[in-house]
Amino acid sequence: MEIKHQFFDCECHTECIELQPEKEDERIYFSIYTFGCKDTKTSFKEKIKHIKRIIKFGTPFEDQIVLSNETAKQMAEYILEEIK
Repeated sequence: MEIKHQFFDCECHTECIELQPEKEDERIYFSIYTFGCKDTKTSFKEKIKHIKRIIKFGTPFEDQIVLSNETAKQMAEYILEEIK
């Protein structure tokens, strides 16, 4: 069974949101990723920054995502389409 999901990039290009609808549960799961969004290769320098963040703050996750108006519109349209 293929998992359906959609990625939306942050304007800073270092984070993204993944939306994964679950029709059976009538829920949409939001995941926030830093570095390495969409299975892209992460440089050694980025990996070290990521490790430092985990050591300093205890988590690899960000708490703020900045979306352009267009990306926010695409996300809203995706959500509305999935909950029909």
